Amino acid sequence: MSETNNIRVLLVDDHPVIRDGYSRLLDNTSDIKVIGEAESGEEAYQMYLDLQPDVMVLDINMPGNGG
Repeated sequence: MSETNNIRVLLVDDHPVIRDGYSRLLDNTSDIKVIGEAESGEEAYQMYLDLQPDVMVLDINMPGNGG
């Protein structure tokens, strides 16, 4: 898949090791590009507005606003 057709993903989890694991897994997929990582619901919302990802992978249980 060409770079312009990549699925653009935003990862959201309050645990850095989880975000890192998902990022490494998805980076090994040729048609998926991780465009950002957030550690809270508030940060994820702002990044969503700024980056307009195709997909968000969310932790549903986080401090503050969860996924």
